[in-house]
Amino acid sequence: MGAKAEYLFTMESQQIYLLNNKYVCEKDIIDKKNNNEINLIRTTNNPREAVLYFGEKYCEPTYAYETDTNEISHPNDEFVIIGTTKMILDDHSIMLFTFQGDSIISVDTTTVKNSSFYFYGIENLNGIALITTGNCTDKVINCDVILERGKINVNFDSISSVSGTFLNNLYQSYIDSIRLMDRAVINEYQQNIEDKENPNRDIYIKLINQRIFFRRNFYLKNMLNIVGQTVFIREIGLEWDTDFLNIYNTLPNHIKSNPSVRKYYLFRKEQEKKDSLSSQLINERYVDYEVITLSNEKRSISDYVGKSKYLFIDIWASWCGPCVADMPKLKKIYEKYKDGGLEMISISIDKDMKPWISAINKYQTPWPNLIDLSGGKKLQESYGCSGIPCGILLDQKGTVIGNMLNSELLDQCLKNLYP
Repeated sequence: MGAKAEYLFTMESQQIYLLNNKYVCEKDIIDKKNNNEINLIRTTNNPREAVLYFGEKYCEPTYAYETDTNEISHPNDEFVIIGTTKMILDDHSIMLFTFQGDSIISVDTTTVKNSSFYFYGIENLNGIALITTGNCTDKVINCDVILERGKINVNFDSISSVSGTFLNNLYQSYIDSIRLMDRAVINEYQQNIEDKENPNRDIYIKLINQRIFFRRNFYLKNMLNIVGQTVFIREIGLEWDTDFLNIYNTLPNHIKSNPSVRKYYLFRKEQEKKDSLSSQLINERYVDYEVITLSNEKRSISDYVGKSKYLFIDIWASWCGPCVADMPKLKKIYEKYKDGGLEMISISIDKDMKPWISAINKYQTPWPNLIDLSGGKKLQESYGCSGIPCGILLDQKGTVIGNMLNSELLDQCLKNLYP
């Protein structure tokens, strides 16, 4: 990689060699000249010209070379990065960072000339490296690159592409495929679901499941190379793959022990227990417990059960964005089914009554509002609610007929109950 030399002033005159605008030793130049890898582009014996053409670091006789991209070669264990850019980056620095986990191992720097730049060095497959402009430009531009032996081509832009070696081609293909799938999901949502009354979500769900299936297959097929391992760790928990726990059992030990993977695994195991409790509650009698009213009086769930054909218990909090977004939808559902025997109550898991009361006054829900000042601990223990919004639907006898419901799932459930 490029030398980290600072100023090259010397007391005795010596020759200075530059390769792709970086200082190198004479031996490197001789070796690469013998292999026809480089071309001489400028030379000067005049200190003034040296400073003029190469900067204040170089005031000695200077020979400047650049890599011959047509004849470039490399030892078996070296990579060579040939970068091009359409951005206006000439004379700007570009850096190549290597990492071990999240720690920086090395930084190499070169300068863009004629919209091109070059890096070379020993193969490093311990992680995915990063090419970046850093703070040399108004906006930081970067791209991933795998320092695999061979010639690596980088088209460096706001959306970059990397090719040339097996692992870089594999990684780029994955990124391109995910980008297309993301676009299809977003387009389907914007065109056929967003702001639509009772939209058909079949195609949207199908597209998401296709993306999950694609990711899963890619992880499993490539878990023994740096590409599969890196994207698996980076994307852990990005989508809800129902097969995750089975996938985890097939992982190499060093991937299982990764902090992010281990943390998500423990979360999914806990979620599995809660889901099991939630499913066990279906067709079981509800669990009763005490809550508090707006007037600071104690009430029990049993005070509201059996007084209507169906009772929906909405569990929420004033600080929960998705809960607040669900409220207008719940109001529409309530207005649609209230005359058919649907009643609702909302139980907040706020730990302070003041923000809860403020939110109630703001959103004006037309059903009883209650609060569980334990912060939802009772609800989690009783109904397995791992997140909010979470709703429980009871029939008139107090039997749980729906659990872990948001407004959309509640609407689907009621459509089956009110054909």
